Amino acid sequence: MSELEALLSYSDLWPAKPTHYISTLEELSDENRDGKKFAIGECNRQTPFACVKVFLNALRIVWRERPQVILTTGSLPLALFCLAGRLLGARVIWIDSISQVDELSMSGKLVKPFASLFFVQWPELAERHPGTVYAGELV
Repeated sequence: MSELEALLSYSDLWPAKPTHYISTLEELSDENRDGKKFAIGECNRQTPFACVKVFLNALRIVWRERPQVILTTGSLPLALFCLAGRLLGARVIWIDSISQVDELSMSGKLVKPFASLFFVQWPELAERHPGTVYAGELV
């Protein structure tokens, strides 16, 4: 189970339920959840043109859907989605991966300057990176 799947398994306890789901792949966006589902595509640092395409897809979705809050455990495509959302006024809540023991993820480093909340899952990371929050193991 992915970290985001683990987090979503507790969404019944959240003050507001998710209404939209963004995935990198079409088949993942078809999962059985209530709400709108979108696929933005895959990209990485070695595929700059794919990054542009993902960012444009993200902008299109954000422009049309106008999210108030974006919550993600992150990857480069979702970091680009967060950037698009922030440009149009959404708050961004980033949860860096539990596998990031020694350093923030590359995508996390991209998002940190504009994230409304930036969670790390190791207390040492919060000590070394001002502006991050350690609230225990989240996922």
